[in-house]
Amino acid sequence: MPVAPLYFPPQYAPPQAPISHELGQRPAPPVTRNNLTTLKPQPQAPIQTLQKPYLGFQDLANVAPADVLVVLAHPDDEIFLSGTAAKLAKEGKRVQFVYATNGKAGEDVSGRGFSGDILGVERSFEASRALQKLGVNRPPMILDFMDGETGNFPEALKEQLRAILLHTRPQTVLLFNAENGLTGHPDHKNVSSFVDDVLETVAEGKSARDRADQNKLGDLFNSGGVYQASLSETAFRHFRLFFPEDNPSWQGLQAVYDSTVTLRTPIDPELSKIKALSHQQHASQYRSEDFAQMQRFYQQYPYEEFIRYQIKRQPAPRIQP
Repeated sequence: MPVAPLYFPPQYAPPQAPISHELGQRPAPPVTRNNLTTLKPQPQAPIQTLQKPYLGFQDLANVAPADVLVVLAHPDDEIFLSGTAAKLAKEGKRVQFVYATNGKAGEDVSGRGFSGDILGVERSFEASRALQKLGVNRPPMILDFMDGETGNFPEALKEQLRAILLHTRPQTVLLFNAENGLTGHPDHKNVSSFVDDVLETVAEGKSARDRADQNKLGDLFNSGGVYQASLSETAFRHFRLFFPEDNPSWQGLQAVYDSTVTLRTPIDPELSKIKALSHQQHASQYRSEDFAQMQRFYQQYPYEEFIRYQIKRQPAPRIQP
């Protein structure tokens, strides 16, 4: 039987019965164009007129401790766990987001013609607005790594992630599935794997530095509160109804066995609306139909799913007399 996480409220505990391939007693209503809210990108004011709403690694000293640390590769990756983040924020949890890149290597689909550094700044602003819609009022941390190249600088990225973990001292960490990156994107797999590597290194406590850092991350180790966002087989089948395999944005999507999912956050209609409004802020990355299709998916399959990643702290080595 799955173990309820220590630092999540009771409603986040996984169901006692095995997760079935059906949606059980809560069938989703049929999705039609009559009951679907059409979402359209809303271009914001020119970025030059706005105050910087995000922090870099150099601003770490200005970041307050957090109950929940969300570590992702790109602005917009939160769409698969935004409902959980919104719930935690509403319940008073201090939620801090960290993105390893700003997405400047991507394409602007909004028609505004942003590219390079300008696109990266715009996507940083979009991320900030998206988190505000979730009720996360802290500015995100956006690190200065190039998207698509996180695997080229593993030690530098690990050191920054370690510093952020030690500074914020979270009780819970949310990230993507490290094995498949949820979408198969190398950056997703790299960032999650690097966080896992850092935590495993500290947990092993082989060096004096690691043993000292164990104490700083005591709440995280004691709760085992690392949760990897994933798509179960059932969720995957629903997702493919709206995003077929020939959709270039989602060709690498990968599922996990239903039996491995240990936590499901229900996405009720109110939370679905919040997720949609947050997603809508990423106007440079998604077209109107993409917004609508993602909303259809979460109406049809109203859950976010996670695998609990257990970290076991090793006892300090005994000193022989």
